[in-house]
Amino acid sequence: FFFAPRCKMSDADNEMHWLEVVEESKGKLAEDPKNTTLPFKLGSAYFHLEEFEASVQAFASGLELVRQSDKTEDKELEKKYEMWIRKCNTNLSEGKQIQIDVKPNPDAAPAAPAAPAPTPTPAAASAVRHEWFQTPESVTVTFFCKERQESDVCVEYTSNSLCVTIKLATGKEFQHTFGPLYTDVIVGECSHTVGKYKVEVKLKKSKEVQWKNLERSDDEPAAGYVTSTAPTTRPAYPSSRPQKKDWDKMVADVIKDEAEEKEEGDAALNKLFRDIYAKADENTRRAMNKSFQESGGTVLSTNWEEVGAKHVDGTPPKGMEFKKYGE
Repeated sequence: FFFAPRCKMSDADNEMHWLEVVEESKGKLAEDPKNTTLPFKLGSAYFHLEEFEASVQAFASGLELVRQSDKTEDKELEKKYEMWIRKCNTNLSEGKQIQIDVKPNPDAAPAAPAAPAPTPTPAAASAVRHEWFQTPESVTVTFFCKERQESDVCVEYTSNSLCVTIKLATGKEFQHTFGPLYTDVIVGECSHTVGKYKVEVKLKKSKEVQWKNLERSDDEPAAGYVTSTAPTTRPAYPSSRPQKKDWDKMVADVIKDEAEEKEEGDAALNKLFRDIYAKADENTRRAMNKSFQESGGTVLSTNWEEVGAKHVDGTPPKGMEFKKYGE
């Protein structure tokens, strides 16, 4: 399978790459028209360029070549051509689709005429459950299927469509195409992962818009898109409580109450000293520290010229006697 490139390319670079592949494949086919792999390369390039009619014609010509071939390796290539023709048909109107004829078995014994064998079709879309979610930058589509390998999954991106093909454990093939997508995506920045229980496809939005659905209806104009904007407030989370609490407002109210709370007694006095110290210059702080320490906590001066020139003696409150520790 051809998987979308994982490197980051701009839309212009991506288109230029596939145009070069088209020209290269056409040139080689002109030199080697019986080559069974070149139509596959050409059809894949047209598919990425969203030229689905040219793509299905290339795949059909390749299918005809491999059915005429006796090489063993072309048998597996035949299945790939059939799958990609069906994939192109999902993007074409009924009149432009190419139906795949079942190849007759030359070794089988002649049988009575019977109804034509049905054309192989992918498993019904309902065979694999999927869901999606989005962020302002991307959309993630999840397909729930167990024990799949990277080789079982083919994901094709265009700027406005997504095609996912998954080979199921039952042997059937699940295929689903989304398109047109709600808005265009950046093909070079899209990716997918295959896990034990699911396949996740991540689409990079070309614009940060809120998708209403994965696909846009034909009658929905582009002007109807709703541009997503960053929320100005914190998101409100679901709660079983009958009333929602604004925790940010509660914190702000507590801070405001603490700032306005009036203290009393020693607490108010200490707060006053702290405020003075916090707003004071360096000399005032030195004076307060020196006077308080040398006086044993009985004097607090802010005059550095006075305090800095001499030792500050302790001055006990009226009616009390000053004594050194241990006396």
